[in-house]
Amino acid sequence: MKPRRIKESDLAGTVIMLLFLLILVSASLLFTAGCGEGGGDLTIDKVKLRASEIGEGWTLQEEIEVNTSNAAPGSVVTEIFELGAVRIINQVFVKDGATLQVNLVEMKSTEDAAKAEELLRSVAGTNTIGTRENMAVEVIGNAADKARAAELLKIQAGTSE
Repeated sequence: MKPRRIKESDLAGTVIMLLFLLILVSASLLFTAGCGEGGGDLTIDKVKLRASEIGEGWTLQEEIEVNTSNAAPGSVVTEIFELGAVRIINQVFVKDGATLQVNLVEMKSTEDAAKAEELLRSVAGTNTIGTRENMAVEVIGNAADKARAAELLKIQAGTSE
């Protein structure tokens, strides 16, 4: 069997098609990245803490998915869901009698996360509260543990007064 010779016109057509495909893929990626600026791609499952990340000796005592039916009466949870919360998880870690609680609120957008952060600040004591993209986070514990959790979660945090 004799090898088939490729015509220059076939090769040029193939190159043009590949370049066109590359441009389409690039444009699609740029469009997708641009659309994500107002939203958020983070999920609770991507950012929630593991005890081993916090430090030696920490254990996860409980992790609860919070919704309006299991929220404490009078809690801010209903208001947060009204703002557009996708999910809320409360994690409680313990070590040598110390407790660190991390409340993660997954919102639909960065704007919604800022609204949830503002609401959390209005009802919190001296908790560390901040955001990371479409996530609002509240951390409750001693100052050093809150700072460590905020660092791990990569949140822009402040302390509610």
